Amino acid sequence: MEVARRKGREDLIEKVLLKQEDFLFLSTMVGRGLSLLEVISELKSRLMERVDGEVAREAFNTIGLDVGSELARERLAYILAGWLLEAGKHWGILTFKKLPL
Repeated sequence: MEVARRKGREDLIEKVLLKQEDFLFLSTMVGRGLSLLEVISELKSRLMERVDGEVAREAFNTIGLDVGSELARERLAYILAGWLLEAGKHWGILTFKKLPL
């Protein structure tokens, strides 16, 4: 978000913030009984459309990671998917079961 703000691209920040539609999408996927890996994959694909590759690449560069724009886009979408899962857990949309030892 800082990189987008520095570049004067406030519109990109708005695009990646979680929206009601994201929570509805998550709820639908959970209702379909998908595995956690399937849910993450679906969320990542959906969120990648909203991530600007060059801004993501520059953001990763600021923390010392030199990656291409496509990989940066994918990794940032994965982080956003995790953010949505955590928020969904908080709002009771899904729960994480303990795995047997």
